This record gives sequence, structure tokens and C-alpha cells, in this order.
Amino acid sequence: MIPLLSTALSCLEKSLCGVIIVLTFTAIVLADENIKSSRTFHVMPHSHIDVEWYWSYATTRSWTREIMDSAMKLFKESPEFRFTQDQVYLIRDYWNSCSDEEKALFKTMVDQDRLALVGGLFVMPEVAEPCGEALIRQILVGQQWLNETFGMRARCGWFIDTFGQIPQIPQILRRSGYEYNFFWRDIPMERNFEAMPTNFYWRSPDGSEILTHWLAGGYDFSSKQLEINLAHQPSGDLLLPFGSDVARLPEKFATIQEKTKELLTPFGLADAEIHVVTATEYMKLIAASAQDLPRLDWDFNPPYRAADLRGTYDNRIELKKRSRAAEAWMFNAEVVATLASLKGSAYPASVMNQLWERLLFTHFHDIIGGSHHDPVYENAMAELQAVLNNSRAIAYNSFKTEKTGYLTVLNTLSFPRTELCKVPVAELGLAADSSFALLDEQGILHPLRLLSEQDGEDGPVWVWLAQDLPPLSAVGYRIVAVPEAKPALLQTDCMENEFFAIKWDPRTGDLISIYDKTLGHELLQGPGNALTAMQEKNPDLEGPLYLTGVEKSTADYTAASLHCTQDALGTTLTVISPFQDCQLQRRVRLYHHLSRIDFATCIEDFSGGDVMIKVSFPLNLRKDKMVRTYETPFAATQRPEGHYAAQTWADCSDGLHGVALLNKGTPGYWLQGADLALVLLRSFSNYTYYQKAGLRKKVPGYESSTQTKLADEHGTHWFFYSLKSHAGGWEKSDLFSSGQSVNVPIVVKPGRKTTKSFLTFSPGFILTALKPAQTGNGVIVRGFETTGRRHTIELKLPARIRKVHKADLLERPVERLHPQNGCIRFECAPHEIVTFRLE
Repeated sequence: MIPLLSTALSCLEKSLCGVIIVLTFTAIVLADENIKSSRTFHVMPHSHIDVEWYWSYATTRSWTREIMDSAMKLFKESPEFRFTQDQVYLIRDYWNSCSDEEKALFKTMVDQDRLALVGGLFVMPEVAEPCGEALIRQILVGQQWLNETFGMRARCGWFIDTFGQIPQIPQILRRSGYEYNFFWRDIPMERNFEAMPTNFYWRSPDGSEILTHWLAGGYDFSSKQLEINLAHQPSGDLLLPFGSDVARLPEKFATIQEKTKELLTPFGLADAEIHVVTATEYMKLIAASAQDLPRLDWDFNPPYRAADLRGTYDNRIELKKRSRAAEAWMFNAEVVATLASLKGSAYPASVMNQLWERLLFTHFHDIIGGSHHDPVYENAMAELQAVLNNSRAIAYNSFKTEKTGYLTVLNTLSFPRTELCKVPVAELGLAADSSFALLDEQGILHPLRLLSEQDGEDGPVWVWLAQDLPPLSAVGYRIVAVPEAKPALLQTDCMENEFFAIKWDPRTGDLISIYDKTLGHELLQGPGNALTAMQEKNPDLEGPLYLTGVEKSTADYTAASLHCTQDALGTTLTVISPFQDCQLQRRVRLYHHLSRIDFATCIEDFSGGDVMIKVSFPLNLRKDKMVRTYETPFAATQRPEGHYAAQTWADCSDGLHGVALLNKGTPGYWLQGADLALVLLRSFSNYTYYQKAGLRKKVPGYESSTQTKLADEHGTHWFFYSLKSHAGGWEKSDLFSSGQSVNVPIVVKPGRKTTKSFLTFSPGFILTALKPAQTGNGVIVRGFETTGRRHTIELKLPARIRKVHKADLLERPVERLHPQNGCIRFECAPHEIVTFRLE
């Protein structure tokens, strides 16, 4: 997607600037014959086909057929024609619709490298929001189909329309067999844009490098694109994309050459040498003399210079929350079903593969980014719910227990865990008006607490705190009746446990103090857990933010009620207050034996509006020493002030103390000064631009509707987040495991079963996948280094494992390893992703 609205200049200003820049640049070019003669233009025909955007896939399918048929016609007519196409989902659909004759031509063009199938991804995802494992599965699914169908794999990474990049792309691509990479957005604001080269080696935290081409002016065929490209590559071999969003090809090959000359002429380059190439051919040419190219380890974020797309972190927030939940249950389903298969149960491979494809489709950048019309939203929500329901069922049904009167929990994560467990009242079959506890194998009682549906759960649930659960193992509890103990109502303006003491403003319910007892440090310097509604003027679903400066916060309202209750699990503050023409319900929870603060916030009957809502914690940290760190896929990434996306946490620390805010599916953070803020939602009162664009393009459905009404977010929204403090910087904390623990539910099932840990890692490494090998025999175990430093990791293996290989991300064996006393010790680079194949 190329933004539909200007984010910086009016049309008049853009036109005038364009005239000045083109004339100036033309003068420079004409004045220097050496520069002029040293350029060769490599024209790359391509079409970026958005799988869904302000249209649905039925429209995309017909457009894809039209574009690919045109390419096949040009292949027949001209041996010089080349074409570059990405996204296996589109290619597979087109291939399946082809006749035998059409398939033969298609395959011949691939074999002759005239048709470059790039990316190798199932769809082009948004890379900042989905988990890192989802990006690996995009590659695994896409490259497997290309290899099975054509006997080849894509060699070029292709992220030309993603909303920013992630630092681990070089490592992920190199460990998947790629040689090259392309991207557009974006160059960090703190970097020298003018000095940015178009070709360079991009380096990941572990040291992996990939030869990368930056599409400086984007991927469309235009004077503006050429102008920017020339500025960043004044000589040598320059790539000129010939295409755009859903670009149709010309009738004749000669038109490509003619249009290119027309484009070059105003720059004094009408006689320049022109070659028509694929993306792969261009990168092979660059690679031949790439030894002196610069090496950059930058975080190419946020998406702001090319276009402000930061609002996509916050659009359609319920979709993002559901996607995170679906990812978590897919992880659980794979782990539980894989462990069951090792004991003789059949692994549901076909169903799991289908569920992965349905999940990966929703990660297309304009779907998960929220920059789409309502029919796309409704379909994606339904697809994610289906993934969620089916993966839950697989996890549950793969986990066999025996005996009644017991409850068993399975920790699917690779580290010992103290975490809340939940089970629906209807599933457990216990009387909701009675009191129960769980007796563990050491004879310790764990109180069960009944949560009503008013707490934002899926109906009434029993909840308890499971302590010190071993990794990748099951633990059984016996259910026992206990004397009734009703929650006590406390008349107080403070609460505490062994870790924190919290005070609040009795008028507003905002927190005025969070004292960390372990650190001996006050965490706040202003109202915490305070919500602010920030007004936008004509907000854009594409992502640009137009904040007016008009704000309303919880400090502007008087709470209708505040009450603090205490039970055997801990203490809860509940604040109900008016807010932004609706009712706000905030719950702050301190649990015994849990070293974090949990928050549940509900915006009830929200009416919508041009507004962005965030929750803030002003921190008592030294601003001049502040380091802001975000969890990005498979890494921790330091960033300046601003609005960025994170995986499960963002952290602020000053070297002495640090505070992290953990999220459950709300990826947008706004870290400014000493403020640690999480964006909860973004709302649009009446977004009409897609309707106008859809009518111009004759997309069905826009005749009588904007098809963006659901972006107003009318309704009730629950948000869950947690605060966790630590000494020193993020690397001295356990934030990766904490974020994973908060987001991945413990699998709970009636009955009794106890198992030992399947495998364990030493500290500093966590599991991200445990699954059957995609092809052949074996079990795939994948994880990554979490401290950001080089050190040795120990993997303790099950006794039944006889053969161990290190593998690449396509699960191909790379190196045979030899366990000693059931353990593997391996050196791990900073944030290195490591895959093992066990047999």
C-alpha cells in the first residue's frame, strides 16, 4: 500500500516542491557528464498486489489473474521481458487456476529466471506486530510450496510495503537460505537521510548480514521515485521499479522502454543505458562488486519519513488482541500435540497446517495493521476466532488426564513459572456458591477464587496462582472443599503485598504511589494508570497521526465509586468513573507471591470519535540516563522517544532502576520523557477516504457505505497489562519470560496427570517452537538468546532422543551435535535464533 493521503504537504506545496527539485536535479545532472554517463538503469517490472485492503480477496483474485495473464503474454512475445512477483498465496491460487499449457509456460519462465518469485512468504506480513515465529512460518510455508512446485526457493527477501522493519530480518533470512533483501520503509529519524545508500549489508544483533537494497523512493514508477533514487545513488547501477500497487502491465514490451525514456528525459538521461531485469538479476549484479558496501545495524523504524504509518499500531485493536491470543494458543496446541505424539498419539498435521495458513493470512500488513475496510475486518475476526477455538480444542484434547476430583495444569513454556491459572466454572463442574482449594503434591493448599463475567473473562472462571511450575511438564492438584471465605471490603486508600505498596487518589482513582519494596524505590512521579483521550483531526486509517493537542484525562473526572477488596489470592482496587462519554472501569490487582502488578481496564459502551486513548505511568527515573527498550521479534531493541510497536513489553531504565509495561495484544507504546505509555485504542468517527478511492477504482460495495463504520470502535473494550520493575537495565531482568508468561495461558484440564520436564534450557534462552518436523521424521525445537550477550547455553534432552542436529529455519540439518550425559552445550551469539532437529 502506498499512502493515499499526503502526510506532510498540501498538493500545491508538493507540486511546487517537485518542480523545484526536478529542475535543480536536472541542472546538476546536465552539468556533470561523468555522472550522467556512469549510470545504468535496471528497470524491474513488478506489481505489488495487496491481498486485502479496501477490497476483499475475491477482487484480488480477479486482478491477480489479469496481471499474471498479461505477464505470460509478454513472456511469449518478448524474450527480453522480465517480471518479479511475490506472495505465495497469490501465486499458488493463480497456479491452481492455470491449464496444463499455462503451467508449463509459467514453470519454464521460472526455470529460465525470467520470472522471479521473490519473498518466499505466504503473504507479505506486517513484521512488527506478529510474533517472530509467525514470520518464520510465513517463510516455511511459502518456501516449501515453491520448492515442491518449481524445485526452487526465493532468494530475495521482499518487505517493500511493510510498516517498518525489525532488526532480526537479516538473521531470519540468512538462516532460511536467502541471499538478498529488499525494503522501503523506513530510515530512522535520528539518522542522516541524505547520506543513506541504496545498497548495503544489513546486520542483525547476532552478526548475520544480508545484502540489502533500500527502495529509497518506494516501489512505484514515478518522477518522484526516480528523483529520490538519483539523490541516493548518483552513479553506477540504479534500480528503477516499473510498477505500483496492483500495477497492470502494458500491452507491448516496447512500452516499458518508451515509458522509461519518457521518465528519464526531464533529468537529462534520455540516452542512458537501460536493461529490463528481475529483482534477483539486479542483486546478483550488485553482489559481484559488493565487498566495499557499508554495513549497517540500524533499526529501520518508525514508518515516518516515507509516510507516517504509526497509527497502524493502534487501528482495529480488537483484531490485534485476537491475533495475539491465536498465536499463543497455536503455540500451546503445537507443544501439547507434539508431546502427545511422542507417546503414540496421532499429530493433527493437516488441521494444524490449515490453522497456520489461516493465521498467517490475517498477518498481511493491511489486515493486521488495521488499514482496511469493514468486510476485511469482519472476515479476519472470524478467521482468528476459528484459529483460536480450534487450537484450544487441539491443546485440550491432546492432553489426556485420569481420575475425577483432580485438576492438572501443563506449563508449555521452557522455564519455571509462577502464573495465574483459569478454568471455566462450567468445565470444572464445581458449585459456584461453594469454596474450594487445590492441594498440590507437597501438601500445600492453593486457594481458588471465582471471577464473575464482570471481570472481562469469557464467563465465570475459577482462578488460582500456580507456583514454581516446572518447564514443559504437567502438575496435578486435588480439589478439596474449604470453609467459605468471602472477600473483605477494606476502608483504605492503599494496598500492598510482599513486593509493592500502592496508594491512589481518592477522587480520581489514579495511582499516586507505587513503592517497590525490594528495590526500596518509588516508581512514580505523577498519576499512574491514568487514561488520556487525545483528539485527532481527520485521522487517517492508513496510519498518519494528526493530534490536535486537545486532551481529556482521568484526572478531569471524579470517580463514581472506589472499593478495595482482599481475598486469599491478594488485593484488588476497583475504580468506576465517567470518561469520554462512557463509563471506565479500572481494576488494579496485587497477588501474593507474584512480583508484578496486574491491571484490567474496561471502556464500557464507548461511542467512538476521532480519538486515541493511552494509559500512562510517569516514572521516577533519571531522564538524562533514560534508556528505552522494546521487545521486537527475537530481540530487545533500544529506541529514542516516540511511538513504536513492541511485542509483549517495553522498558524504561536509568541504569539503577527500570520499569516495564507488559501488554496482551496492544502493541503500540508511546515513550516520551519519563512517561511510559501504552496506547489502548484508536477510533474514527467517520472515515470516508476508502469510499472515495473505492468508487474511483470501481471496487464493489462503496456505492452506499463508507465500509469503515466499525473503525469507530463503538462498544465495550477490555485491556489487560502489567507493570514489572527491576534493578539495573532490561538485560538484568526476566522480561522476555515474563512477557511470554503473561500472554501464553497455562493449559488446564480436569483430571490427574503428572509428567517430568520434556527438556530444559539454562537461563538466557527461551523456547518459541516445539513441533514435528515439516517433512520427514523428527521434532523441531527452536528458541533464542534473551540477554543480548554472547554466552554458553545448556540444553537438557529427553532420554529417548538418539540424534541431534542444529538446523536452519527451513528445518534442514546443518551440524550434527553429540549430547554428553543427556545435555548439549552450545555457544550463542546475542539474540541468536537456534533451531534443533531431534530424532
